[in-house]
Amino acid sequence: GVFAGFEIDGVYAPLQYINGSDNETTGAILDASLRAGLKVDPRVDAFFNVRYLGGGATREGAGSESSKNWVHILFVGLGASLELTRPR
Repeated sequence: GVFAGFEIDGVYAPLQYINGSDNETTGAILDASLRAGLKVDPRVDAFFNVRYLGGGATREGAGSESSKNWVHILFVGLGASLELTRPR
């Protein structure tokens, strides 16, 4: 019984190249998760999960036309899963 897993999803977006705009806005988002757990019973798993979610955008411009907005969030959780059908 011990298991581990991960998942990573993200995108980088240089918007002026994607939509043909002349403003220099660049954005990105990342969702990454790491999970470790223990099979308690053939139908029950207990696990510990750490997830990072972050992203934002930066716009280059003169004076008030410039902006930078980014967020970084870390989630930590304990959980369990129960399989309702009989294991094979």
